[in-house]
Amino acid sequence: MATKHGLRGGWSIDMAFRDPSSGRKYDLRNAKDQGEVKRRIRRDCPTVLVVSPPCTAFSIANQGVIEKETLEGAVEMIRFAIEICELQHKSGRHFIFEQPQSSRAWSLNEVVKLTYHDGVMKTTFHQCMYGLETRDQHGVAPAYKPASVLTNHPALFEVLQERCNGKHRHAQLIGKSACTQAARYPPGLCAAVVKGIQVI
Repeated sequence: MATKHGLRGGWSIDMAFRDPSSGRKYDLRNAKDQGEVKRRIRRDCPTVLVVSPPCTAFSIANQGVIEKETLEGAVEMIRFAIEICELQHKSGRHFIFEQPQSSRAWSLNEVVKLTYHDGVMKTTFHQCMYGLETRDQHGVAPAYKPASVLTNHPALFEVLQERCNGKHRHAQLIGKSACTQAARYPPGLCAAVVKGIQVI
């Protein structure tokens, strides 16, 4: 989407994405891979860093018992996400930290502290307004999926405020497959982010 709008796209690092330059995947729960991410940030100085740690362990829909190791790994990824957002902020560049609005990660100390940094703003939007869709027994329809972000970029704060206008029905995100697909930002959301980035 960045390339389509005349910007230079960056890289994506997570456990599900194989880095084309190295051919390997990264586990951001361990210090070695965290160090590689920080090295790339310092090398490339990205204008905007988009950080969206997995929210499964913090989902209110997850009512089962979460294993201690799983929870510790999830908390570590949130902690690291906040660390690199702070690295961007201190360097005078921008970041987006995104989680579902209902994620329990918003109550973690590291996340709460970031909200109090000078210039950091929090906003909430509904992804149905940015083109997120799913399928139910009645067919394809918009998926509500409220999300919240912290950002230090005023224009990104402005473009990430769309709330549902009530003019369409919603299809619920039910099942692992639907939730996995919905973890990808819809094109409208990507376009809104790129539009905001272009206002410096």
